[in-house]
Amino acid sequence: MKAKTGVLKTSGRHSRNRLPDQRTGLFEIVNGTLLVLTGILMLIPFLHVLAGSLSSEFAIVSGKVTIFPVDFNLNSYRYILSDLSLWRSFMVTVYITVTGVLFAMICTILMAYPLSKPRLRARGGVLLAVLFVMIFGTPIIPFFLAVRGTGLLDNVHSLVIPSAINAFNLLVLKSFFENVPMELEESAKMDGANDFHILLRIFLSLSKPALATIALFYAVEKWNSYYHALLFISDHSLWPLQVKVRMLFTIEEQAGAFVEGIGYLNRDGIRYATIVFAMVPILFVYPFLQKHFTKGVMLGSIKE
Repeated sequence: MKAKTGVLKTSGRHSRNRLPDQRTGLFEIVNGTLLVLTGILMLIPFLHVLAGSLSSEFAIVSGKVTIFPVDFNLNSYRYILSDLSLWRSFMVTVYITVTGVLFAMICTILMAYPLSKPRLRARGGVLLAVLFVMIFGTPIIPFFLAVRGTGLLDNVHSLVIPSAINAFNLLVLKSFFENVPMELEESAKMDGANDFHILLRIFLSLSKPALATIALFYAVEKWNSYYHALLFISDHSLWPLQVKVRMLFTIEEQAGAFVEGIGYLNRDGIRYATIVFAMVPILFVYPFLQKHFTKGVMLGSIKE
């Protein structure tokens, strides 16, 4: 009887151990299925735009284009790639993105490091101001007056300097810095290192995932700069790419025009092709930083 009782207890224990495993497996299946479906739903609009850029205008207007091109042609891409104003807007956007990310990263690092130190005076007040800006945003009229007062109107740097620090990115990096062990900092101070050397050699060296994540956030923000460009820049030669895309959606007179070497212009196809042209560069950058993305966000949001 004792042996049988032992067998029953053992089998009961094994069945209880299997139950969490079964629940975990079911959760992973459901979660994976939902993620795949969500990914497909997010991919469909991009595939539709790509297919439209490679299709004829008749196919687009008649609603035949779904996620595959109809009456395949490259006329829309030939037209936009021969448009010098579009390339000028592209170079302006590249400049804004590169300089904006570098300037924003420097400012964010230099502000996040002291805010991660409890000994900083007025630390609570500064953090409260940062949270206020993150929640309520910056009023447009005071923002415009500040940009005008600094002489940055009709200047590409109006899209770089005034919006240098994003409050959310600042808080993420501050939280990441707070996770750096204090022993490393104390040991460096005993060796005679100052705050600048500690920041450069310890904090930045240990914060590469967070820095890559925040740099990606800033790159997407600067690349998609649109609203502030409409407010601050009236010179067409300084328009970034996203404003150029917006203006293409308001042009009607080019529809049906004939261009030598290209053929009849496809208004909707040109719009779709310009959208693809504006999206591709940032899509190529993302895979190189994607491996740091999850780690950077998680470590920056969890305190030890």
